[in-house]
Amino acid sequence: PAEYSTNVDVVLKETRVYSGSERPFRHLFHRGSDELAATTLLGAIKKSCGSAGGNGPLPPHGLPKRMNPGVFLDPNINDVLVYVDTERGGDLYRESVRIKDIPLDEPFRLGIVMKGHVLEVYLNCRLEVSKILTGRPRAVENVWYGLSGAAAAQAQIQNLYIWKRALPADQMTTLCASPVKFDIERPICDAGESTALMPIVKKPAATGPSVSYGKSLNCPA
Repeated sequence: PAEYSTNVDVVLKETRVYSGSERPFRHLFHRGSDELAATTLLGAIKKSCGSAGGNGPLPPHGLPKRMNPGVFLDPNINDVLVYVDTERGGDLYRESVRIKDIPLDEPFRLGIVMKGHVLEVYLNCRLEVSKILTGRPRAVENVWYGLSGAAAAQAQIQNLYIWKRALPADQMTTLCASPVKFDIERPICDAGESTALMPIVKKPAATGPSVSYGKSLNCPA
């Protein structure tokens, strides 16, 4: 887990805040423990109404116990946070970087590169932020979860790629040769209490494994 790279397409469809008394971070995807999947109630994710229709018990702040990496929306604004759980000398840390003010309805490609103590995050194949971590990335469950839990982001993700090594910058910048395009759009939820769906479907779904809509993906170690 100390070296890996990921690349995924994302579009934020709606970012109204969670309707409960608490305002947890809104899940996009993570690798790690399964607490969020366990809190998906009443088929909220299948109905694509995570943040509006789910009100199940969430872990503190809506964050799983273990993640490396974890990608979430801020509870109140359109900032994306990338978390990494690390350890050093027996002490555990939860470290993060923030990408500010992501626009709605504009697909983007998010890349994460972990190189030992260095975390790099790419936005549309350009380095957006880097951070030297306090600890070394922790080993977590090798299962990836997308849009999970009662406060999942009203968003869409596709084309998750994972490498078992840290890609250099010159390779990361080549991963945007084709534009980010979603051939099928997920339904979004109306803001009313009924959480009625507003389906927008254009083309048949692409084939291949999916980590969206509350699904999980097991990857080889």
